[in-house]
Amino acid sequence: MEYHEILLWTGSFVLVVASVFAAEPGTIPSIIMGDFESLPGGRGNIAEFGKALRLPTGLSDRNVVRFFKNNGSYYHQFVFENTTFVLTFPFGFGELRTLHAQDKIIDYTYYLEITPNDPNKATIFARYAERDGWMSFTVEAVFSKGGMTVTYTHSDVLDNIMARRSYRRLIPKTALGYYENEQSKQSSNFKQIGLKLLTPIGGSSSGNNKVYLGQSGKYYILKYLLDPETVQIEYPFIVGEVQRRTINSQQVEYVVDVEKGESINTTIVRGQFSPATGDRWLWTAVIDRQGINATYRIGSVEATRKYRRALPLHFFGTFVASSQEDQNFGAFNSVYHGPGVKMDASTALTFRKNPQNSSYELQVKNAFGSDESMVVPFQLADFGDASTEMTIASQPYKISFYYEGGEKPVLFGEYQNLANENSFTSNYTFDGRGVMVGYRRETTTGPMTAKRFFRRQLPLIIYGKYESVMNSKDFSNFALGIYFPELLTKTIMEYYENNGTYFQKFSYPANVNTTFHEVPFTLGERYQQQVKGRWVMEYTYLAYEGDRTQLRTVFVEKRTAATLKSTPSWGEFAVTRDFTQEGYTSTYTYGNVTAQRTYRRLV
Repeated sequence: MEYHEILLWTGSFVLVVASVFAAEPGTIPSIIMGDFESLPGGRGNIAEFGKALRLPTGLSDRNVVRFFKNNGSYYHQFVFENTTFVLTFPFGFGELRTLHAQDKIIDYTYYLEITPNDPNKATIFARYAERDGWMSFTVEAVFSKGGMTVTYTHSDVLDNIMARRSYRRLIPKTALGYYENEQSKQSSNFKQIGLKLLTPIGGSSSGNNKVYLGQSGKYYILKYLLDPETVQIEYPFIVGEVQRRTINSQQVEYVVDVEKGESINTTIVRGQFSPATGDRWLWTAVIDRQGINATYRIGSVEATRKYRRALPLHFFGTFVASSQEDQNFGAFNSVYHGPGVKMDASTALTFRKNPQNSSYELQVKNAFGSDESMVVPFQLADFGDASTEMTIASQPYKISFYYEGGEKPVLFGEYQNLANENSFTSNYTFDGRGVMVGYRRETTTGPMTAKRFFRRQLPLIIYGKYESVMNSKDFSNFALGIYFPELLTKTIMEYYENNGTYFQKFSYPANVNTTFHEVPFTLGERYQQQVKGRWVMEYTYLAYEGDRTQLRTVFVEKRTAATLKSTPSWGEFAVTRDFTQEGYTSTYTYGNVTAQRTYRRLV
């Protein structure tokens, strides 16, 4: 084991910063591996430090730093926001390396300091010197479960600059997304453990489940979609921080950590869950591009599950193009036109899952604005690893899709023209309203881009008239809790469309005093409606199509100072409707109350 000293020249004397060592193979702690995102602020002059390094972008801007291992080598990489500039330093601890970066030649060495008996702490020191120049700087990165704190020190013949910045540990976007359980590949004892996991009333962890890893603001979301899928449980978290939430009136304390796997495309997520009473469990997920290998452990009992990568539920459905919401689409599309093309043809996209296997289909009605439709089968893969060859508008194409999670998950498509230069790429960003599609192709004058919005359509199975079957005690408590006693009577529900707006219509027996008859909605849009002439109800309808078709609504009471004292308040409740050919089941959630009601299809 070799020891070294980091020396910092301050302009008048030499300062010994730290004594560190070059680690031997096999001693590298996993805590240093991963992706880290810069947090706002910091100490010192981080902007001036970036200028001193003559970077093409400001170091004070948001950036992501990665430490990873690939093919036996280590890499330290900077990815800067709003630019394609990426700076990568291959390194081996204690080894002198050289990097050609823009107009500079930089010699550098990395050193590692580990904390004895604490695998969750480590420090990397790196020193850099511009060859044939006066610039030199050092970087000290102190790692923890939640992220790292980096101190930058720069010195030259004119000045000295020191800055410090904090970074939070990230889960890579390639690891975020939906995953569905492959029951045939789970261990035989999983049911034993599944029965002990804390789950909301009405749900089961031992059936056909899905796992969702997502992001919302500064929080990541770990969500389990249980059996049935309408029963869900969410664990919001910040990496490395203890969180608490209540499930079935019981508080659960949990912490989720993340580390880089041996492969550049492998991420390991570990969760520790401790309910106030009952069994404590550990969840370890090894995530790659294909899916998750998950291990569940309670005490000395360990069980495994395999989840394959899947598209999120809100990616499925039919979407119709809105010509009022496109940019440059006509010009972009012109290169693909042939004889007989109808430029005014209405274009629609349908994303669906193939029920026979784990593949997907994209159906395009009136492809390229023509009267020709096509169906593109695809699987989720790495940049063309799984592709389909087919003819579109008389042109041969090789097509592949891949998925990237995050706060706004994106599906990417690559259409490689096998006959000429008219290849293009597309990206699909989905939300409750629909999907925004971005297109890009190369031309002799540079890249050409276009955008077009496709509005989400109400699934056909939802249309119709339904009759309530029976009321449970829980449903009675729910209806009285939100001050809608008329729901306890025989209720007729109807879902229909009129001039581009959808409606949910309520009908009751003739002698019932009703709160409201009709609720208009457009999928993904926020609406308001006055109820009983006294207060306002705000709501949003969302549709999901996958293995099942669901219509979800959150109703929020909007109070004013005048109505706050004069009328009873119910606050907020949510409804999830699960449709089949025979009817649908509504699951109502109001505070700690969960109730269900069944509706039989009449028409």
